[in-house]
Amino acid sequence: MVSSSRRRSCALVNTPAPCVNKAVSHIQELKSKLENWGQQGVNAQHETAHENNHSIIWKCVSADGKNTELCIEGMGLNVQDSGVLPSLWTEPTDLLMEVMSLIERLELDRRDAEKALQEEKERAKKLSEKLDSLRLWKQNEFPVAMQREREACSTDIAELTWQLKIRRDQLPQVRDRLTHTEVLNRRLKEDIDFMRKHGPLVHERLQLESEIMKQIRTAQSEVSETFSNISQKLKSLQEEFKNEEFRADLRKGEMNKGMETIRNHLSDKQSELQQLQSQCEAFQRKIKESIQKLTLRDDQIKALLKKTHQFERQETDANEEARTLKAEKNDKEEKLMIQKNDVMQLQNQIQTSKLEGDEKVSVLDANLSQKRHDLLTLRDKNKEHKLEIEDYKRKIYQSEQAVRKLLKDREHVLLKIGLSEKQWKPVKDEFDQVSAIHSDTKSKLDCLERQTFLEELKNRKEIDKMKSLIMTEMTTLDILKGNRDAEAAEYNREQKDCERVKGELQKKYEDALSAAAQLETEVEQLRQIYTEKSETIENLKAKLSDMHTAHRSLSDDFVKKKKHYQEHFNSMKESLSVVALRYEEISKRIKELELKSKELKLETDMMEQTISTMPHLIAELQGLSDTLAFKHGTATVVMGNLHRDIASWKQRKSHHAQIHSALFTQRQAVMKDTEVNLQEALKDNLKLAQEYHELQKALMIARQEAVYVFDGRNRAEAYIQDHKQLSLLQKRMHKAMLKYFKHRSVYSQAELARFQTLSNQNNQKMKALQEEMSNAIQRLSEFLLSLTDDSTSSHVPQQANRPVADADGWSRKTPTVQIAE
Repeated sequence: MVSSSRRRSCALVNTPAPCVNKAVSHIQELKSKLENWGQQGVNAQHETAHENNHSIIWKCVSADGKNTELCIEGMGLNVQDSGVLPSLWTEPTDLLMEVMSLIERLELDRRDAEKALQEEKERAKKLSEKLDSLRLWKQNEFPVAMQREREACSTDIAELTWQLKIRRDQLPQVRDRLTHTEVLNRRLKEDIDFMRKHGPLVHERLQLESEIMKQIRTAQSEVSETFSNISQKLKSLQEEFKNEEFRADLRKGEMNKGMETIRNHLSDKQSELQQLQSQCEAFQRKIKESIQKLTLRDDQIKALLKKTHQFERQETDANEEARTLKAEKNDKEEKLMIQKNDVMQLQNQIQTSKLEGDEKVSVLDANLSQKRHDLLTLRDKNKEHKLEIEDYKRKIYQSEQAVRKLLKDREHVLLKIGLSEKQWKPVKDEFDQVSAIHSDTKSKLDCLERQTFLEELKNRKEIDKMKSLIMTEMTTLDILKGNRDAEAAEYNREQKDCERVKGELQKKYEDALSAAAQLETEVEQLRQIYTEKSETIENLKAKLSDMHTAHRSLSDDFVKKKKHYQEHFNSMKESLSVVALRYEEISKRIKELELKSKELKLETDMMEQTISTMPHLIAELQGLSDTLAFKHGTATVVMGNLHRDIASWKQRKSHHAQIHSALFTQRQAVMKDTEVNLQEALKDNLKLAQEYHELQKALMIARQEAVYVFDGRNRAEAYIQDHKQLSLLQKRMHKAMLKYFKHRSVYSQAELARFQTLSNQNNQKMKALQEEMSNAIQRLSEFLLSLTDDSTSSHVPQQANRPVADADGWSRKTPTVQIAE
């Protein structure tokens, strides 16, 4: 590592020569330090070799506590040869010599670059002089307007210089973007490979979606056809309904006219009856007066008996006339009753016709409601299909947009890559040395990214599978819940029925249970005495099996009875449902008849009210007809006034048209003159535009030259900066290599010491093992000798007793052999 103070000191210096001198001085200091270190190491080896039995501990720690350089601690090492240290510090000296040669080469390159910079500055000065001369020449020849344009161009040039400075400052950002674009390019390539792999799946999905769309369109066409047919039927039904309403209105009008005629006849007959009643009253008055006169003239009656007979004759005649009048009256009353009966029959016919019309209207309303309901369902289905179509269209549009965005991003990235490759080619040779270190790590990262991408794909597939499974399980759960609720309701109903049957069979079941309990107690007692009485247990087992069979038979009988009662209950339930439906229908029919009776009563009341209010309405209609006649007269007067105004307006219109035609001809002439002037002005503008384009071309050429100059300058500066950075990197690399070799030597010495100590320990252990093995072998040899002595001392007749001796030999304790590990 290089400390921050040194880095700042080198960065603050403007000229490169002091940096080179500092590097040389640092290298010389390193040489001297290495020589001193080597001498100190040799002295320390000679001093401590006799004290610690050739074991030395080396520590290489940085002198400054705050310094951030490396620190390596070594293990104990064994120093045998004194010629190791010179070989170690000769390598760093060679490296330092190489560094010196590299610094000299860099200094030469820097001088060459300075010379090229000076040449480019001289070229820039010459170009600036040329530009000044061109400006003077243009100022002398071109007018003031062209000078203004030239000034505007100078502002553009200033802006371009400013933008070039900004772009120069943005170069590191562009490099970062370049690395980012490389990463994105790799990802895009992976995405393209992924799309190539999974492209057929997408095409298959699109085909499926297209087939689904076709099916939806066919279904939509069928629905539209059904909708058109239903709409046509609805229109026909509406037309029929309107025709029937029109016919009913006509019938009502005819019936109203008949009723009015009948009412007029009735009014005439009533007037005649009133006249007859008035005549009867007059006759009754005359009779009363005659009776009074008779009472007053009783005395005269006796005298005038003859006259009375005459009067009696006259009275008989009058009575005959009264009888005839009464007969006529009775005839007229009979005629009135007949007419009233006719009126009642007409009213009944009207009511029947109304009822028939209401029934037809109700039937038509029911049909209309059904068709409207069908229409609503079809509309809902159409809306759902439309929403699905919109969703599919939206998804297709989103996928197309995503593909377009990817293609656009790919094109942009390719363009940027092309531009970056053009700019990167001169620097690529020097950058490959540094990027070789990072290529391994990048390849590992790419492998990890691919693995993560594949794992993400696997996880996504598994998530999709789990989602589909969860959805299916949810649907099955909903179905099972519905089935469970229905089965629970049926179970409750059956349980109620079973409880009744259980009450009857529970006694038998309890008896069986008591018998089973007694048998179980007996079985438990017999199990306790199983060892003594096994035969009795077998008999009891047989009895238990018989009881189980009896119990099974009882349970089968119970199940059969349960099924029988359940079937009876189901039949009763069906009969009850049928009766309930009939009761509902009858109740609905009664309600409809009550509503119809109420409507008929209301209609009769309305008819009576209309009959009572007819004369008032006739008077009102006569008043309205009078007012309408008055309004018609006023309207005729107003129409006459309007006709006069229209004639006057037509005259004015013709006058204005003549004036407009004259003005239009004048304006056309003016327009022709202005068109001619405009064509001349356009020609002048074209000439000026051509001159302006020529001047723009000259300006662009000058700008391109200036841009080339700035590009050269920027390249030179970038080359110098890269050169400086490379020199600093080489210095740091050499310093790091020196430190690495130094620490490696120390570490190798420590490892040698550790291996020597381990070898000494292993030698000691091997010696101990050898001693233990020799002791064990001696013991084995003694044991074998004792065995051979026993075999020689025994004689031949004693061979029969060999097994006993062998047994005695085995029974004795064998000597233990211990092997020390």
